[in-house]
Amino acid sequence: MTTESPERPSRLEQEVLEILERTEAQRSPVDQIGEAVQRRKAEAQRRLQTSRPLPSRSRYLTPEILRIVGALALAIVAVGLGEFSRLLAVLTAIASLVVFFSLWFPTSRPSPSQRPRWRGRDLG
Repeated sequence: MTTESPERPSRLEQEVLEILERTEAQRSPVDQIGEAVQRRKAEAQRRLQTSRPLPSRSRYLTPEILRIVGALALAIVAVGLGEFSRLLAVLTAIASLVVFFSLWFPTSRPSPSQRPRWRGRDLG
C-alpha cells in the first residue's frame, strides 16, 4: 500500500490544476472578438473626431474638374509643341484624350460606408 501525505497533491491533481490554470489564463474567442470590436469602435470615433470639414476651395476643384483642366492644359501644350516636334505634339494630344476620357472610368472605390449592404453584408 502506498501512503501519500495529505499536504502534497498527487501527480494527477497537479496536472489537472495546471490545465485549469492554463485555460483560465487564456482568453476565450468571444473575449478576443469583443476586444477587437471595442478597438475598432474607438478607432472610428477617433477618426470622426479628428476629421476636418473640407476647405471651401476643394468643393470647386473636384477630381473631375481637375481632370478636365489637365486635359485642356495637355491639349494646349500639344498645340505649342506642334511647331517643334510633330511626334511630341501627337503624344501629348493622345495623353490629353486619355485624361479626358478617364472621366468615364471611376478612380476611387467607394468606402465601406458607401457600399450597399443587406443584412450586414456587402453587396458589391
